[in-house]
Amino acid sequence: MFWKDDKSKMRVAASLMSADFAHLADEIRHVTDAGIEQIHIEVGDGVFSPNITVGAPVVKSLRKVTEAIFEAHLMTIKPEDKIVEFAQAGADLITFHIEATEQAQSVIHKIKGAGSKAGIALNPATPLCMIEELLYDVDVVLLMTAIPGSAGQPLLKHSLDKVKRLHNIIRENDYGCLLEVDGGVTIENAQALREAGANILVSGTAIYESTDVWASVSMLKGE
Repeated sequence: MFWKDDKSKMRVAASLMSADFAHLADEIRHVTDAGIEQIHIEVGDGVFSPNITVGAPVVKSLRKVTEAIFEAHLMTIKPEDKIVEFAQAGADLITFHIEATEQAQSVIHKIKGAGSKAGIALNPATPLCMIEELLYDVDVVLLMTAIPGSAGQPLLKHSLDKVKRLHNIIRENDYGCLLEVDGGVTIENAQALREAGANILVSGTAIYESTDVWASVSMLKGE
């Protein structure tokens, strides 16, 4: 799994939100055949996130299609209530939002206790100080670089600086977590995000709307 690999190796995660929901199994096969190692599954509840997306039964069904890493990105209130079902459905990594709970440490431990890796996410307007004391205990920190909930939004202007600052915090404290970026990631800005310190780039439109997925994935990775 990627968290045991060389952290200098770039990963690209395909955002399921941009896939054709009528053909999800085929869409996942298509992108994993093109070198995608991680599927980013947005779980919206219509409350924390404006969209209602997929639940654990869908993840369980898709788990039969691929051995790729499944990240369940819980854009939900009370994420602690959904951990066990997504872990049992096959989520290798479960990421929750710091804004969605007052019991972040307990949520992290519950995720690990369920057998998944733990990720913590923060929205664009949330300051880094909100998650700094938790970085030693998570496997991934997910920095949202666009307002969560809708595909195809542009990268927010201040995002690069925030990625750099978070990368420096992780490096200076020798934390073991990977830095994941989600929101407005394109082939045009991928290099800047990589140079800022991102380990994992989440992209939907640049992958699923590409006429050459192999080439797009390669360019996002900087290969």
